[in-house]
Amino acid sequence: MLPACNVTAVFVGPVAVFAGDGRSSAIVKTTVSGAVQLTEDGLAGDTHADL
Repeated sequence: MLPACNVTAVFVGPVAVFAGDGRSSAIVKTTVSGAVQLTEDGLAGDTHADL
């Protein structure tokens, strides 16, 4: 059995384009308040720029 753990915060965010060079990033995340759905693709509301 795995040991219990406490999740103190969950962060999600969309892909954004850097001004100036046009590169995409999803590094900027915000805190989710309440429950968040976890699917096979990850957390609801979270995206990844490098996939």
